[in-house]
Amino acid sequence: MAMVPPISHRYVAVASGIGWLGWSGNLIAPEYGAALSLTSVITTAELEPDPMVEGDYCKDCRRCAVSCPSQFISPKETDQVTIGGRTYTHNKKGSNLRCVVTCGGANGVRHPDSKWSTWSYGVLDLPGPGDEEAFERKAKEYAEDPKKRLLRAIVYDLESLSFSTWEDFSRFWEKTVLVTCANCMLICWPNPEDRKENLRLLTHSGRVVRGEDGKPVVVAQPEPSKLYLKNLLTCLGVYLMCVVYYSVYNLWPGAAMW
Repeated sequence: MAMVPPISHRYVAVASGIGWLGWSGNLIAPEYGAALSLTSVITTAELEPDPMVEGDYCKDCRRCAVSCPSQFISPKETDQVTIGGRTYTHNKKGSNLRCVVTCGGANGVRHPDSKWSTWSYGVLDLPGPGDEEAFERKAKEYAEDPKKRLLRAIVYDLESLSFSTWEDFSRFWEKTVLVTCANCMLICWPNPEDRKENLRLLTHSGRVVRGEDGKPVVVAQPEPSKLYLKNLLTCLGVYLMCVVYYSVYNLWPGAAMW
């Protein structure tokens, strides 16, 4: 699936001094992080550009990769692009279909047993990163199911249709696709501590499932403290049962103590 625009708003923004090209490949602005919408104006006017942003706001964060259910963003593999005479290193992304299937609402989980999800209750058991051809084959296999109309529209219609203008594409997108993700943009705030908290909230917020009425329902995870206490009490209960058993049958070395 090719998605190569005639001009990249992100690259233009980096060259214009608005922000930094992050590990995710998204623009990161010092004031707003990655949660930005961009547009560009092409002109022949001679304008003095602002200085490009200095520094690396990502460092070794990689929380964008952790928050990506489709595993579209690699946590290790790199790619590079030169903008305004500077070379930026970002992740080597997987198949574009990974992003579109999940962000487009056809899949909401990294794997079927995931404890958290996007706002989609779709569950597809898709190959992990590394074999993009296998991923695309499996996604197309799922799309053959007549019940998976959203996935079919993403996999086949988006690929086959020709859009002469952005307005044509926008109309198709708004009528067909249900955007339920964008985690890589929403999680990345300027402050690293905020990113850490955002990831915690995301991965402990529960999972969206399909309710009996067909509408999305959030199934919350137990709070970590409550889950720890539950596991502790379970282990203690098992231990006491063993003590009683071995004491009754005089098999426990310290039975006399009990």
